[in-house]
Amino acid sequence: MRKHIIFFISCISFVHVFSLPIDPNVVAGTMSSRSGRINEMNMEVSDRAIVNWKSFSIASNESVKFFQPSQTSAILNRVTGKVTSELLGKLEANGSVFLINPQGVIIGKDAVINAGSFLTSTLDIADSDFLKQIYKFSKSQEGAIINYGTIQTTSGDITLLGRKIENHGKLESNSGCNIALAEEVLLTGEDEKIIIRVKLLDENDASFTNLGEIQAIKTEIKSSGNAYGLAINLDGQINKPSVVSEGGRFYLLSDKGKVNITGNIQNNEIVLQGKDIAIKKDAQIEATDNGSINIIAEKRLNMEGSCIAKGGEINIQKLKEPLSFWHHGKMDVSAKRAGNINIEPAHFKNNGLLLADSKEEGGNITIKAETIIDMQKAKISASSQSNTGGIIDVQAEGRFFTSGSYLAKGQKKEER
Repeated sequence: MRKHIIFFISCISFVHVFSLPIDPNVVAGTMSSRSGRINEMNMEVSDRAIVNWKSFSIASNESVKFFQPSQTSAILNRVTGKVTSELLGKLEANGSVFLINPQGVIIGKDAVINAGSFLTSTLDIADSDFLKQIYKFSKSQEGAIINYGTIQTTSGDITLLGRKIENHGKLESNSGCNIALAEEVLLTGEDEKIIIRVKLLDENDASFTNLGEIQAIKTEIKSSGNAYGLAINLDGQINKPSVVSEGGRFYLLSDKGKVNITGNIQNNEIVLQGKDIAIKKDAQIEATDNGSINIIAEKRLNMEGSCIAKGGEINIQKLKEPLSFWHHGKMDVSAKRAGNINIEPAHFKNNGLLLADSKEEGGNITIKAETIIDMQKAKISASSQSNTGGIIDVQAEGRFFTSGSYLAKGQKKEER
């Protein structure tokens, strides 16, 4: 029989004074205490340890630290009491930390979580799956996950799972950041980390809001539910670490509901897929290092902000339903060697800028739609300052009306 070791003399004596985690029940593996200050909990845990707690909270002057065999080790902490976890102090670990609480998790503005990887969820995971490293989460509850503090991971991902998730602080990962709204989620080790197995059955108040900063090489956000109960609101900064030049990716999938982008997104490859997408006036989506922006919308796309991919590609595609694309902003692939813009909605109304200009060779702009309407402020340009101009290809199956400007001029250098 496997032994379960645990010592909690110091912290149990001060349950009514401090907020440290209380009443642990070690279900798998071992956990023992290390000496520390009265407001510290230092725990040495085995790999794949599972601990059920009556409550798991940390006050602002407190710290919890897990000492694990290696950075690939993991501990599952599950809250069984009917109380929200409030993490206001420090949580540290050299390996992976899982915190499951159906009642929700709140991370305070001065809180710091630093671990190899960190996952918090209002969905549960079976003990047997955790031990076999099958990361299937289910039974979404009403609790919310709200972060005002700083979550940092050194070797693995930051993962937030639930029905209502908010980030007002900082999520910083040298790997990835995964966010999912669903009834059942499977996490994989593949390039696409999140697989939604069961959609949200009741989407009331289901949402993800980012008002803070997310910094990760790869960020994946997925939701699934009906068109009226879900909302994804991105109003903060989402980018990759500045030391990383290639291989970054931002992927957002919301097959129902509305996506509102009012902040900034920056990465090498950016994919936005949803039913109804709005890119607001001050929003900026930027693909770096000759990267790409791919926006796949099903019903409506309203772009008032900017999409920039210098020397790269911007692609607008429709899904099942006829896509109406209203463009009042700017799409720009201008560079020393300009890139490509491809637009293929059902209906395209343009009152903005489409730019593929270059000092050397102009890029390509292709528009294919059933109806195309260019307003007076519309400008489409694929010109070169010193070489050949690019190509502007406009194809309308039905109505085509324009009062804007089209320019694809060039000036070849004289041969000497």
